[in-house]
Amino acid sequence: MIVESIPNKTLSRQPSLPSACTVPLQPSQACYMVLLQQAWVEFIERFQPYGWFVTLTFKESKHPEQADRAFFRWIRNINESLYGRRYRECNKGVTWIKCIEYQKREVLHFHVLVGSPMLYKLKRLDFMKVWETGSKIGDTIINGYARILKFNAHGGAINYCSKYVFKGGEVDVHVSAEQWHLLNDKEPMLQFIN
Repeated sequence: MIVESIPNKTLSRQPSLPSACTVPLQPSQACYMVLLQQAWVEFIERFQPYGWFVTLTFKESKHPEQADRAFFRWIRNINESLYGRRYRECNKGVTWIKCIEYQKREVLHFHVLVGSPMLYKLKRLDFMKVWETGSKIGDTIINGYARILKFNAHGGAINYCSKYVFKGGEVDVHVSAEQWHLLNDKEPMLQFIN
C-alpha cells in the first residue's frame, strides 16, 4: 500500500500552501499533507469511471454563489439531456467533483470531473457552448470559456484536482444515487501509521 511507504521516504520539497501559512512545515507536517492528498486521491478514484475533465472559466469576477448557480445550471442541463426533466425523481444524475481555484486576476474558475455511464451519449462541444452562453440556444458568451476533455485515467486529472485542498481552494463532491454504495465501503480509505 502506498501509504505505508510514504513515512520512510524523505520529502524533497514541501507541498504548496495557501499564502496565509507563514510558518515553515516540519517534516512530520509535510508527511501528513502528502498522506492527506493521497487520501483525497483514493477517495476521488472510488467514483470512476469519469467521462470528462472540465475547466470552466468566467470572463469577469463573480461572487462564489453566482458562480455556483451557473455551475448548477450547467450540471442540470447535462442531467436533463441524459435522464430527462424528472431525473431527480428517478434518482438519476451525474457524479461530479468540483475544484474551485482563483486565478491571478482574482477571478475564480472550476476544474470538474464528471462521471456517468451514459455520458458517452453527449457531445462535449455542445456542453462547452452551454457553459459559455448559459443555454443550449444562446449566442452571447455570459460565463466565460469551457474546455471539456475526455477523461484519461493516466492523465493526472485526479491528482490535479486533489491539490486544491492545499492551494486555498475548495473541493466539492456530488455522488449520484447509482454510485452511493461506494461511500459505504467497509474498507477504510486511509490507515494512519504511527
